[in-house]
Amino acid sequence: MSNGNDGKFFKNINESEAGQFLALAANFTGISSVAVQVIFGIISLLSLSDTDKILRAIDRLGAQISLSFQQLGDLIKQQTRIVVETVNRDAMAVALSHTDAALFFLRTFLRTKNVDDLRIAVQESILGIGFFLDLNQIPPDVFFLPGLIKAGTARISVIAVADPNFLNTRPDDVGQIKGMIAMLSNIIDQIIRKVDTAHFVELKGEDTTPPPPPPPEPPPPTFIRIAGVSHDEFTGLPGPNQFVQLDFFPVGGNLDFNNPASQNDPEVISAFQQAQSACIAGVKAELAFIGIPGFQTILQNWKQTLVNPNVQPGGGVQTA
Repeated sequence: MSNGNDGKFFKNINESEAGQFLALAANFTGISSVAVQVIFGIISLLSLSDTDKILRAIDRLGAQISLSFQQLGDLIKQQTRIVVETVNRDAMAVALSHTDAALFFLRTFLRTKNVDDLRIAVQESILGIGFFLDLNQIPPDVFFLPGLIKAGTARISVIAVADPNFLNTRPDDVGQIKGMIAMLSNIIDQIIRKVDTAHFVELKGEDTTPPPPPPPEPPPPTFIRIAGVSHDEFTGLPGPNQFVQLDFFPVGGNLDFNNPASQNDPEVISAFQQAQSACIAGVKAELAFIGIPGFQTILQNWKQTLVNPNVQPGGGVQTA
């Protein structure tokens, strides 16, 4: 039995921020396949239907993640309690403005086939992703995750349009995509480790020592009864709120907390198992709250662009 907190986890942000967080994370999940759609559609670019398909994907990238990247980055840092001293917010805003320009000129090129528009899209997308790849942070600040996703997805889309056969002809572009994948993977792993280590289970005791009798009788031996097993989370907050109990699974009887043999009691073992299950569920719920499943999908789709079966060996027609 729990204390009524089943499925809950400590939220380091308030309810208003939580609603914004969920909405922003949901939008990112929706753009997870944009780069792949561009990659797999670009081979038949001269077909009107495929061109329209690519344009729709680019429009989603431009519209669905026209969000407050600084806000989402801040909320990720708050929830995961990952603190870094300084963040270059202004520079990231400039980088994302280059990404917006890249998407605009990429869309224009797909409609007009004017190679000058594509050249501008290439340069702007390089400037957009360059900021993130040049940060040289080990590990990279999780604050930059949302911006990296937008700039990276746009950059992959431009690379594919500029040269559909880039896997064979553009090793520098392939290396850049690999760097983006490594950075995104590092940030996701960092968040997962932080959330996972914040959740733990703990055996709880209850002091049932009777009051000492009046002298001259000797004091009775101390007896701490095993009360149960809890699923707790480290909050990172100062003072008494540093840890919060999320679930509690009581143990009956008068088992001695200080007796190692008591921990092998079937009821204690069962309570531990229930607390461990609650702990695993709590980690999963918190990672979902942050949007990690959607970010992992984006990472997998970025990786998929490097194993595109539609790319033919022997080079292709380069448009830039």
